[in-house]
Amino acid sequence: MFLTDKLDSSIIKLLRSDNFEFIISFFYALFRGENSDDSIPQVTFEKELEIFIKKFNQTTSFRDKNQENAKTYTESWIKSGFLTRRENGDFENEYLLELADSSVQVMNFVDTIGLTETGLHAAVQSEFENALSNLKIIAYSSKSLKEHNLKEIDKEIAKLQKRKKLIEA
Repeated sequence: MFLTDKLDSSIIKLLRSDNFEFIISFFYALFRGENSDDSIPQVTFEKELEIFIKKFNQTTSFRDKNQENAKTYTESWIKSGFLTRRENGDFENEYLLELADSSVQVMNFVDTIGLTETGLHAAVQSEFENALSNLKIIAYSSKSLKEHNLKEIDKEIAKLQKRKKLIEA
């Protein structure tokens, strides 16, 4: 078992997603930009995402091979655990979208490494590779420690079994 197995799988999914830069850039624009809110009506979210997709396609080399629309992205991000959806108590049949805790954690990570929009992809890739390398070292160390602890427990069991035999005899 690796340490990454203990992390929220949606964090790993987001960090490893093919369009990580696109997703995080959009989340920043909507949830951390000027006039941002913690909760956004799903209809507004999808309209903003359609606009963002067009702008992002014009200014970057990003091209979605599946040509997904905003509604498809939204549903995918909810299922992946990047967003949470809840009913809007003020309006019937309207939903509010919020960043899932995992997405907030990823965005906080991006904040701590001081990225700008232009250097986001390269810096995150480099930091992510460093983090994964460190996680592998920790996982290996914890595996070795686990094996050591299991051997110690087996020795203790053997001692206790010997004592039990002596008492029973």
